[in-house]
Amino acid sequence: MPIASDSAVQQLDGADLEAALTNTRWAMVEFWADWCLFSRLLKPKMEWLAQRYPGRLTVIRCRVDGAEPVLARWRIRYLPALLLVQAGRPVRRWYGDTPVNEFCRAIQAVTEYEHDCAD
Repeated sequence: MPIASDSAVQQLDGADLEAALTNTRWAMVEFWADWCLFSRLLKPKMEWLAQRYPGRLTVIRCRVDGAEPVLARWRIRYLPALLLVQAGRPVRRWYGDTPVNEFCRAIQAVTEYEHDCAD
């Protein structure tokens, strides 16, 4: 079930992730949990990415508390974990609090999307 939000970032639980990714060309997915400090630090970065790539990059925060099958399916070992996904397949992976410029450079390297990483 989607989690309510006013943000451009989709807030999903593990059960809805697969369906969301089947209709998406490019997505940045953050796997997070309520208890994880670094997950809270990444939330504004995910919002930043959603604002920089509207309509081109789907940004999803997937809450995984109690969702072990989702963690196993995506081979998530640590939280937070972030995946850049193309047509349902991960093309890049990060763990922990990562600088937003690193995400931006990776997005630009594997897509045709351009944007100045500096804000």
